[in-house]
Order: sequence, then C-alpha cells, then structure tokens
Amino acid sequence: MKVLLACSPIEGLGGRQACSVATKAWREVRPGDEIRAWAVSDGRPVPGGTSGLDEVLGGVPAPLESHPRLHAWRTESQVLFDYTNLLALDPFDGIARQASSSMIGKDLAWAGDEGLRQAVVALPGPSAVSDLGFAILDALAPETAGAGLGERIRAARARLGALHVTTLAADEQRLTGFRGIARTRMRRDGLCPHQAQIRDAEVAENVEAIAEACAGAVASLLGSGPDPRGAYAGSGGGAAFMLEALGARTCPVGDVAVRTRLAAHVKEVDIALYVASQIEAGLPSGLLALIDEAPQETPVVLVYDHGGIARTELRGLQVAGAYELRPDLAFMPREGAGPGVDPKEMAGILGERIRVVARTWGY
Repeated sequence: MKVLLACSPIEGLGGRQACSVATKAWREVRPGDEIRAWAVSDGRPVPGGTSGLDEVLGGVPAPLESHPRLHAWRTESQVLFDYTNLLALDPFDGIARQASSSMIGKDLAWAGDEGLRQAVVALPGPSAVSDLGFAILDALAPETAGAGLGERIRAARARLGALHVTTLAADEQRLTGFRGIARTRMRRDGLCPHQAQIRDAEVAENVEAIAEACAGAVASLLGSGPDPRGAYAGSGGGAAFMLEALGARTCPVGDVAVRTRLAAHVKEVDIALYVASQIEAGLPSGLLALIDEAPQETPVVLVYDHGGIARTELRGLQVAGAYELRPDLAFMPREGAGPGVDPKEMAGILGERIRVVARTWGY
C-alpha cells in the first residue's frame, strides 16, 4: 500500500514529531508499505506549542520586540507571523482577556523596514482582539491618528510599501449573523445578550465605515474593497478584515498547509491519514482540503486528540474513519495551563492509535 500521513501538531508533539511517531507505528504493523509523511498545520492554538505553521513554511526564528514570545520566522524574502496562540480568545490559561491588534501593525512595519517581499499573518478564529484591527492603523501610520479613516488606511497602505500580505484564517467566522464576534464572546467569556447586541451594532457600524472608506478613498488600490460578509473576515477579531482593507489576501490555512503541497501526492496513494489536535465545531481546513483533493475511492482517516463531535457526524463529513486519542477530554473544559502532557506519553498514545488504523485499513 501507498500511505500518506499528514500530521498537524497535537499537545506534546510538533507536526514533524507526530510524523515520526506515526511512520514508525505504521511500519511496525505493515513494514512493506510505502509511506509519505508531511508535517501540516490546522492554524489552531495547541497547548504548550505553536500552530506548526513554522514547520510548513520554514524560516529561522526572528525574535521581535512586539512580544517576548517567539511568533515570527523569516526567510530571505518572507516572514511568518503566527498569532494563533498569542491572540486567541480564552487560550489554555482559562483567562478571558482582550488584546490590541497593535502588535500586528508593528510587526508588519518591521517586515517592511527589513525589505521583505511577503508577510504571512496567521490569525485565530475566535480572538481576543477587541479593536477590529484599528490599532493596526495606529501602529503603521501614527501621524494620521486624527485624520479621516480613508486617509489613515491610505497612509498605512503606503507604509507597507511593496510588502505583500497574506492572512491565514483557521476557521470561518463572519462579522455578522449567528457566528458574529459578539456572539462568540457571549458563548466564550460570558458577555450578556444585551451587551452582545450593543457590541454587534458597534461592529456593524465600524465595518461599514471601513468598507466605505475603502470604496471611496483607495478604490484604485483595492477595486471594490473587502467583503464584510466574507467567510474569514472576522478572523482575529476582525483584524483580517482590516488587513484586507490594506490590500491583504485572506485564505484558509488548509489551502497553504495542505492543498498546494499535497494535492498531487494524495492522488497517488491508497489511503490518507490526517492527524489533528482538538476538533471543535468544524473540521480543520487542512483536513477539508485533503478530502477535497483525494480521489473518491481513496479513504481519508482522521486521528485526532479529542473533540465534542460525534463519529457519525465525522462520517457524514466524508471522513472514512475517526480515531480519538484522549476521548475523556472531549467535553471537559481546560482550566489553567497545568503542567502539560508528557511528550513520551502522547507519543505512546498516538503510536497505539496508528497501529490500530494500520491493522484495520491495511490490505
């Protein structure tokens, strides 16, 4: 058999480490199979680690003054800014908090000053960012703080110069409607319904102002401007929408981490395995991309840490099989960062599940 392994980080193991563990476990059961292993990323926060996008896009660490924690990796022409843990709403410390998007603007200004041609900005879906990305404008063009919004956007875009920005979104989160920013906060950190309505109105008003400013002041740069109802416009608490106003292109993480890298490979294998961390309301965009690119006759099997979604639902989403690593955590809230999982223990759990998959699906 020809087997494709696509492993995103899970708690205790990075993507490459998971690839190594899964490859070894599969070969213990089926030593004659041909295995192609790829580290991928879901662009989602992982306790005690990064989203793994640095393993996908490469680069050397670039410590920045904007935050003491490592979140930037650069090559000669490109930089990755990974905010999936830094700006996530209610990350694994269990503390509801709010954050400014100023760090994003400062980092982009640094990238422009460094003469880089490409910046990849990875944003979390539900986000602690509470300013709808306006602090990005303040960081890029502080001299226009008292000016009109159109002028501020134009000045910030000029500050970026030739830097091309791509925003990676982990999950869909529309600015309005059921999955709006305010409703997410109502579910995640206890915002009361009345406050959520007020916040929804504020978001809608600001989004309309940004869209109008783009259409009127920078139409020559942006054409029709960003779409307020775009599936990923709400990523990063609306920071993605503001970045689109500055000329950025937004796409799902799966397009970069999986589709462009694995589309050809998945067409040449007999089975594809996708290792993921926590499964929440929807499947990771990387897994969806793999399912979309796989031939109809090629089974795609999911091995995931834990999640509050039934296996019958996963099968309905075209997943041929689903294997949970730690089902006892599926419906339990994570309170506090805690000591973290032992990597050796996690490797043992993952290896055991992969051996089960190999015995079940091998032929």
